[in-house]
Amino acid sequence: MDYDILIIGAGPAGSSLAHKLRSLGLTVLLIDKKATIGKHACSGLFSKRITKYFDISPSMIENTIKGATFHTRNTSFEVKKEKAEALVIDRPKFDRFVLKTATDSGADILLNSHITSCHSTKECIRTHIMTPKGPQEITSKLIIGADGAASTVRRTLNMKGTLNYVNGILSYYPIKNTSELVELYYSPDTAPGFFAWTIPRGTRTEFGLATDIRYNHLAYFKKFLKRFNLRLTQYHAHPICFGNQQTISGRALLIGDAAAQVKPFSGGGIIYSQICADIAAKAISSAFDKNDFTKQFLKKHYEDKWKQKLMPKIELGMGIRNILNTLNDRELDTFFEMLKDQKNQIESLGDMDFL
Repeated sequence: MDYDILIIGAGPAGSSLAHKLRSLGLTVLLIDKKATIGKHACSGLFSKRITKYFDISPSMIENTIKGATFHTRNTSFEVKKEKAEALVIDRPKFDRFVLKTATDSGADILLNSHITSCHSTKECIRTHIMTPKGPQEITSKLIIGADGAASTVRRTLNMKGTLNYVNGILSYYPIKNTSELVELYYSPDTAPGFFAWTIPRGTRTEFGLATDIRYNHLAYFKKFLKRFNLRLTQYHAHPICFGNQQTISGRALLIGDAAAQVKPFSGGGIIYSQICADIAAKAISSAFDKNDFTKQFLKKHYEDKWKQKLMPKIELGMGIRNILNTLNDRELDTFFEMLKDQKNQIESLGDMDFL
């Protein structure tokens, strides 16, 4: 089967890029290892900037958020803005909605399928995939890795990077919660290497945390739930990576979590992925105009551009994350007491999309 573009991963990054590329008249095939998109989705707390990229229907919005309460062992402080800063989105609905925009625009989709190998030639890139009907070979001008933190495309094409990983886990409970604040918990005894959270979802509450991969995130999650007198029921787990990743190769590029286009402080990446999807679509359009799919061309038109825009913010987030990871409970108390003194400045200047 021949396509202009093969995209591995039908999450929001891959699906939205597929939609953009179809609008340019390119043929696109989306492949995802999942049998059902959105069944096991990540958390859905997005800044209101998401409405710049997607027509979010009211049925997807579970709550609106004005700020957060930060907790350490012995201190807490609240940051709250006058207007809503974020939307709590039903993430499975959102993921299926973004995929539908891609397929409605003419992108083809193969689910329950995964890449087994790929290699580049002068004319194309040949990708072997395993589908429910057996193995197939796909030829395309370009392959896009949008396949998450554990990207097979990244590994298969040996794209180098310096990445940090945490394991995230979350669950939902039928506890009515219409608060305008998310709750964030920082302690090496609660979530070593990251943090824990609760998100008010109107008719329900999301509980979650992430830990450095050296720790048993499931055990820490069970412990976290106990403070709310909850027992673990159904849960969703997923890895998160952040750092500095090579995102191009000959006839290939990465986007979204696969490219570590993620905020190290919070682990979110939906807005970063959309910023990069816009840059990628322009770069790919130019590559087809010039018939140039070399590593050098893609670096100049894609990787250099997105890193110039986002890497300073990612590096800042990495710096803050590295500092927090060195602090014990007493030191975290002191650090957040200092932040409390800057509460007014944080409320006036803070931007959740760039930290």
